[in-house]
Amino acid sequence: VNGVRQLHAEMRFSNGGKYSGEMKDFQMHGKGSLTYLNGAVYDGMWKEGMKEGFGVYKRANGDEYRGDWKGGSRNGSGVLRYAGGLKLKGWWENGNVKNVRKVKLNLEGNENENSLKIKMKYFADEIVKMNGFAEFIKKMKKIVVEGENDETSSSSTSILVN
Repeated sequence: VNGVRQLHAEMRFSNGGKYSGEMKDFQMHGKGSLTYLNGAVYDGMWKEGMKEGFGVYKRANGDEYRGDWKGGSRNGSGVLRYAGGLKLKGWWENGNVKNVRKVKLNLEGNENENSLKIKMKYFADEIVKMNGFAEFIKKMKKIVVEGENDETSSSSTSILVN
């Protein structure tokens, strides 16, 4: 198209990664999926070799970010879900969370008190590592504890902010 080479390709990299998707001028461009050597997968939009637009990045351990990307980093609206049940919904800039709108922690109904304490400490440590958490705490307005969920038979705790 207009002298620009566009094609669908499958590539394997020397570092063990592999890409399958659209390309333009020998760069990942358009819809495509990149599997990393460590088992992580990015499936989404690309622009000139960088993650750009909507995409899903999933680590081998089950952690997942689903949202907007720009220049290869999380930028815009997105949801970060940790495999253990923590879910953050908010706004990212240059890969860092800047404005958290909702935090939700799903807990299995059959967990004992000790395992819940360990899980809560892990999630608290993970949230504190993120940029912007101090601002989130300042904006916290309401804590909502939801009861049993008929679909999943689990309970959850949500912290909602404006």
